[in-house]
Amino acid sequence: MIYEDTNKRIIKDRERVNFSSFSSLHLIVITARVKGKKQISNSATDDEDLTVKIDDKSFPKLSHPERIADSAAAFSGGSLHGLTKTVYFLIFLKGKDHKIELTTDKLPNTATLEGLKVYTWHPERELILDPGQQAEDGDRRPWITFVLEDFSLRAIIATITYSRRKRDSDDVKIIIDDKVQGNLLKKIKHFCGAMLVRYFLLHLQRQKRIFL
Repeated sequence: MIYEDTNKRIIKDRERVNFSSFSSLHLIVITARVKGKKQISNSATDDEDLTVKIDDKSFPKLSHPERIADSAAAFSGGSLHGLTKTVYFLIFLKGKDHKIELTTDKLPNTATLEGLKVYTWHPERELILDPGQQAEDGDRRPWITFVLEDFSLRAIIATITYSRRKRDSDDVKIIIDDKVQGNLLKKIKHFCGAMLVRYFLLHLQRQKRIFL
Protein backbone atom coordinates (compact mmCIF):
# COMPACT_ATOMS: atom_id res chain seq x y z
CA MET A 1 0.00 0.00 0.00
CA ILE A 2 1.29 3.45 -0.92
CA TYR A 3 -1.77 5.58 -0.12
CA GLU A 4 -4.90 5.30 2.03
CA ASP A 5 -7.77 7.72 2.62
CA THR A 6 -10.33 6.57 5.21
CA ASN A 7 -11.93 9.99 5.66
CA LYS A 8 -15.60 9.42 4.83
CA ARG A 9 -17.01 12.61 3.31
CA ILE A 10 -19.41 14.22 0.88
CA ILE A 11 -17.96 14.95 -2.56
CA LYS A 12 -19.30 18.23 -3.95
CA ASP A 13 -18.90 18.77 -7.71
CA ARG A 14 -15.28 17.57 -7.99
CA GLU A 15 -12.43 16.47 -5.75
CA ARG A 16 -8.84 15.60 -6.65
CA VAL A 17 -6.74 13.10 -4.69
CA ASN A 18 -2.97 13.34 -5.29
CA PHE A 19 -0.39 10.68 -4.51
CA SER A 20 3.22 9.91 -5.43
CA SER A 21 4.54 6.60 -6.72
CA PHE A 22 6.62 5.30 -9.65
CA SER A 23 5.96 3.75 -13.05
CA SER A 24 4.23 0.51 -12.17
CA LEU A 25 1.00 -1.43 -12.19
CA HIS A 26 -1.33 -0.01 -9.56
CA LEU A 27 -4.38 -1.41 -7.82
CA ILE A 28 -6.74 1.42 -6.83
CA VAL A 29 -9.73 0.57 -4.65
CA ILE A 30 -12.57 3.09 -4.32
CA THR A 31 -15.71 2.63 -2.22
CA ALA A 32 -18.54 5.13 -2.50
CA ARG A 33 -22.24 5.52 -1.77
CA VAL A 34 -24.75 7.38 -3.97
CA LYS A 35 -28.48 8.00 -3.55
CA GLY A 36 -31.42 7.72 -5.91
CA LYS A 37 -33.52 10.85 -6.39
CA LYS A 38 -36.35 9.55 -4.19
CA GLN A 39 -33.87 9.22 -1.30
CA ILE A 40 -32.66 12.79 -1.76
CA SER A 41 -36.01 14.62 -1.61
CA ASN A 42 -39.46 14.62 -3.12
CA SER A 43 -38.44 17.51 -5.34
CA ALA A 44 -35.17 16.00 -6.63
CA THR A 45 -34.99 15.64 -10.39
CA ASP A 46 -31.88 13.46 -10.71
CA ASP A 47 -29.94 10.75 -8.89
CA GLU A 48 -26.48 11.14 -7.39
CA ASP A 49 -23.73 9.93 -9.73
CA LEU A 50 -19.96 9.72 -9.33
CA THR A 51 -17.34 9.12 -12.04
CA VAL A 52 -13.62 8.38 -11.69
CA LYS A 53 -10.65 9.57 -13.75
CA ILE A 54 -7.11 8.37 -12.99
CA ASP A 55 -4.38 10.62 -14.44
CA ASP A 56 -5.56 10.96 -18.07
CA LYS A 57 -7.55 7.73 -18.10
CA SER A 58 -11.35 7.60 -18.02
CA PHE A 59 -13.56 4.51 -18.03
CA PRO A 60 -16.63 4.76 -20.27
CA LYS A 61 -19.36 2.23 -20.93
CA LEU A 62 -17.94 -0.32 -23.39
CA SER A 63 -20.94 -0.34 -25.72
CA HIS A 64 -21.39 3.46 -25.58
CA PRO A 65 -18.00 5.19 -25.07
CA GLU A 66 -19.64 8.61 -24.75
CA ARG A 67 -21.53 7.54 -21.62
CA ILE A 68 -19.15 7.84 -18.66
CA ALA A 69 -21.72 7.95 -15.85
CA ASP A 70 -23.37 4.72 -17.07
CA SER A 71 -20.12 2.76 -17.00
CA ALA A 72 -19.63 -0.20 -14.67
CA ALA A 73 -16.64 1.76 -13.32
CA ALA A 74 -18.89 4.66 -12.21
CA PHE A 75 -21.28 4.94 -9.27
CA SER A 76 -24.94 5.43 -10.21
CA GLY A 77 -27.58 6.39 -7.66
CA GLY A 78 -30.27 5.07 -9.97
CA SER A 79 -28.98 1.52 -9.42
CA LEU A 80 -27.31 1.75 -5.99
CA HIS A 81 -30.15 3.57 -4.16
CA GLY A 82 -27.96 4.69 -1.28
CA LEU A 83 -25.94 1.47 -0.93
CA THR A 84 -22.17 1.12 -1.29
CA LYS A 85 -20.20 -0.13 -4.25
CA THR A 86 -16.48 -0.91 -4.50
CA VAL A 87 -14.48 -0.59 -7.73
CA TYR A 88 -11.03 -2.17 -8.16
CA PHE A 89 -8.92 -0.53 -10.88
CA LEU A 90 -5.88 -2.51 -12.05
CA ILE A 91 -4.00 -0.01 -14.17
CA PHE A 92 -0.48 0.93 -15.29
CA LEU A 93 0.59 4.47 -14.31
CA LYS A 94 3.71 6.22 -15.58
CA GLY A 95 5.85 8.70 -13.68
CA LYS A 96 5.95 9.90 -10.09
CA ASP A 97 2.99 12.23 -9.52
CA HIS A 98 -0.55 10.92 -9.97
CA LYS A 99 -4.07 12.13 -9.40
CA ILE A 100 -7.53 10.63 -9.00
CA GLU A 101 -10.45 12.89 -9.94
CA LEU A 102 -13.87 12.16 -8.45
CA THR A 103 -16.63 14.04 -10.27
CA THR A 104 -20.34 14.21 -9.52
CA ASP A 105 -22.96 14.58 -12.23
CA LYS A 106 -25.70 17.25 -12.44
CA LEU A 107 -27.85 18.26 -9.49
CA PRO A 108 -27.55 17.58 -6.59
CA ASN A 109 -23.80 17.41 -7.47
CA THR A 110 -22.99 15.25 -4.43
CA ALA A 111 -21.85 11.72 -3.58
CA THR A 112 -20.33 10.05 -0.51
CA LEU A 113 -16.78 8.73 -0.58
CA GLU A 114 -16.38 5.85 1.89
CA GLY A 115 -12.69 5.11 1.32
CA LEU A 116 -9.81 4.98 -1.16
CA LYS A 117 -6.66 2.83 -1.23
CA VAL A 118 -3.75 2.63 -3.67
CA TYR A 119 -1.32 -0.30 -4.00
CA THR A 120 1.56 -1.11 -6.37
CA TRP A 121 1.69 -4.58 -7.85
CA HIS A 122 4.48 -6.56 -9.52
CA PRO A 123 3.06 -8.75 -12.33
CA GLU A 124 5.28 -11.71 -11.45
CA ARG A 125 3.35 -12.03 -8.19
CA GLU A 126 0.01 -13.78 -7.89
CA LEU A 127 -2.87 -11.35 -7.44
CA ILE A 128 -5.74 -12.51 -5.25
CA LEU A 129 -8.53 -9.98 -4.70
CA ASP A 130 -10.55 -10.81 -1.62
CA PRO A 131 -13.14 -8.09 -0.88
CA GLY A 132 -13.93 -9.67 2.49
CA GLN A 133 -17.11 -7.66 2.79
CA GLN A 134 -20.77 -8.52 3.14
CA ALA A 135 -23.25 -6.95 0.78
CA GLU A 136 -25.82 -4.58 2.17
CA ASP A 137 -29.43 -5.66 1.81
CA GLY A 138 -30.64 -4.63 -1.63
CA ASP A 139 -31.78 -6.33 -4.82
CA ARG A 140 -30.57 -5.94 -8.41
CA ARG A 141 -27.73 -3.54 -7.89
CA PRO A 142 -23.96 -3.58 -8.52
CA TRP A 143 -21.77 -4.33 -5.54
CA ILE A 144 -18.20 -5.02 -6.69
CA THR A 145 -16.57 -4.14 -10.02
CA PHE A 146 -13.11 -5.07 -11.33
CA VAL A 147 -11.73 -2.83 -14.07
CA LEU A 148 -8.74 -4.37 -15.85
CA GLU A 149 -7.25 -1.63 -18.01
CA ASP A 150 -5.46 -2.97 -21.12
CA PHE A 151 -5.30 -6.57 -19.92
CA SER A 152 -6.08 -9.78 -21.77
CA LEU A 153 -8.39 -11.93 -19.67
CA ARG A 154 -7.48 -15.64 -19.58
CA ALA A 155 -9.41 -17.13 -16.71
CA ILE A 156 -11.63 -16.19 -13.77
CA ILE A 157 -12.06 -18.25 -10.62
CA ALA A 158 -14.95 -17.03 -8.47
CA THR A 159 -15.59 -18.28 -4.92
CA ILE A 160 -18.99 -17.09 -3.71
CA THR A 161 -20.86 -18.08 -0.57
CA TYR A 162 -24.56 -17.42 -0.28
CA SER A 163 -27.66 -18.85 1.36
CA ARG A 164 -30.85 -20.56 0.24
CA ARG A 165 -34.14 -19.66 1.91
CA LYS A 166 -37.73 -20.67 1.25
CA ARG A 167 -39.11 -17.28 0.27
CA ASP A 168 -36.18 -15.27 -1.06
CA SER A 169 -32.76 -16.87 -1.51
CA ASP A 170 -29.56 -14.94 -2.16
CA ASP A 171 -28.87 -14.40 -5.85
CA VAL A 172 -25.63 -14.12 -7.82
CA LYS A 173 -24.93 -12.66 -11.25
CA ILE A 174 -21.55 -12.41 -12.96
CA ILE A 175 -21.13 -10.00 -15.91
CA ILE A 176 -17.99 -9.78 -18.06
CA ASP A 177 -17.76 -7.01 -20.66
CA ASP A 178 -21.52 -6.36 -20.45
CA LYS A 179 -22.38 -10.06 -20.98
CA VAL A 180 -24.03 -12.21 -18.32
CA GLN A 181 -21.98 -15.37 -17.74
CA GLY A 182 -24.65 -18.02 -17.33
CA ASN A 183 -22.25 -20.88 -18.00
CA LEU A 184 -20.12 -19.82 -15.01
CA LEU A 185 -23.09 -19.95 -12.66
CA LYS A 186 -23.63 -23.64 -13.39
CA LYS A 187 -20.18 -24.39 -11.95
CA ILE A 188 -20.70 -22.45 -8.72
CA LYS A 189 -21.72 -24.57 -5.77
CA HIS A 190 -24.51 -23.51 -3.40
CA PHE A 191 -23.53 -23.14 0.23
CA CYS A 192 -25.32 -22.09 3.37
CA GLY A 193 -22.78 -20.40 5.50
CA ALA A 194 -20.46 -17.65 6.46
CA MET A 195 -21.17 -14.75 4.13
CA LEU A 196 -24.75 -13.99 3.18
CA VAL A 197 -24.89 -12.10 -0.08
CA ARG A 198 -28.26 -10.53 -0.75
CA TYR A 199 -27.47 -9.70 -4.36
CA PHE A 200 -24.02 -9.85 -5.88
CA LEU A 201 -23.45 -8.17 -9.24
CA LEU A 202 -19.82 -8.56 -10.32
CA HIS A 203 -18.55 -6.66 -13.33
CA LEU A 204 -15.19 -7.64 -14.83
CA GLN A 205 -14.52 -4.98 -17.40
CA ARG A 206 -11.55 -4.97 -19.76
CA GLN A 207 -10.98 -1.46 -21.06
CA LYS A 208 -9.87 -1.62 -24.69
CA ARG A 209 -7.41 1.23 -24.86
CA ILE A 210 -3.83 1.67 -26.06
CA PHE A 211 -1.35 -0.90 -24.76
CA LEU A 212 -1.48 -4.63 -23.97
